[in-house]
Amino acid sequence: MVSAMGSMMGGNSEKFDIAPMMKMLGSFTVLRLTSLLGATNVTLTKEQLLDMNEKLNAIPVVE
Repeated sequence: MVSAMGSMMGGNSEKFDIAPMMKMLGSFTVLRLTSLLGATNVTLTKEQLLDMNEKLNAIPVVE
């Protein structure tokens, strides 16, 4: 994925820094993600959302 992103950004894929993109993705909320999925006609059940939320809450927060 890094090589693809590097070429999409117009730079050398070996020198592409993925840290800013990962920081942006870190601020993504489940609500924002589900709204984007809804825009692409992907539907999730309530049980799937609750399961995903439980798994995400189990990830330790790094400060």
